Amino acid sequence: MKKLIFLLPFLVLACAEEKDLSSSKAIFLTAEIVTPASWDDVKGIVPINVLVSPENQTDSVRILINGNSAVTLKTSPFTFDWDTNGLSGGQTILAEATSSEGQIFLSQKTTVYVKSETSLSVNLVNPANFSTVTGNVLIKVSAFDAFGISKVEFFQNGNLLGEDTTEPYEFIWDTSGISGDFALNAKAYNSLGDFRETYPISVKINPSDVVPPTVYVSSPASFSEVSGTVKITAVASDDKGIASVSFYVD
Repeated sequence: MKKLIFLLPFLVLACAEEKDLSSSKAIFLTAEIVTPASWDDVKGIVPINVLVSPENQTDSVRILINGNSAVTLKTSPFTFDWDTNGLSGGQTILAEATSSEGQIFLSQKTTVYVKSETSLSVNLVNPANFSTVTGNVLIKVSAFDAFGISKVEFFQNGNLLGEDTTEPYEFIWDTSGISGDFALNAKAYNSLGDFRETYPISVKINPSDVVPPTVYVSSPASFSEVSGTVKITAVASDDKGIASVSFYVD
């Protein structure tokens, strides 16, 4: 009996601890910047609206402008009036949602452009959207600003390929060894440090076919005697695949 009384508190404590662990649930939030939209031109007071789900498990939402904290909101609707006066060029917005358990979830970044007296513009001239390219590809960009262009950067799938500081703004993209669909865009900076990006275009890389296919007649055998209807069989192979096989009789 003494042994049972000694173990009972331990058993009760163990059960309580197990119950506490089982009651802990992971919380997942989704945060989305509803307005402004990416690539928007904005000016003056700009409402930033963030949608978080589920709201009842959200402790706070922090809005960051260019990586710097602008405001922390504790209640819904998660809206902030952003004063863009005195700003110009590209600005990035990010929302950081914190759950009731202290977990942090990030939205996608939104890039907008604050209108100013500058006339910064940038366009991706070559290659064309949805085109198929191969080998060395010329990426050509036109850019203009009243204060002058300091540089143009070239990106592939968000990765910096290179830059050009003098007009014409061009970059030779070596596509050797790669294939598939890729996104290209460019970012131009003026002498004030403002920037503007082109909207991404999509290109397909079709590698050059430098190895010819191989083919041989497997049936009938060479120098064999045949008559009537003869079935001719050929075996063909190629690293890019076989489109068709044509048969000729001399």
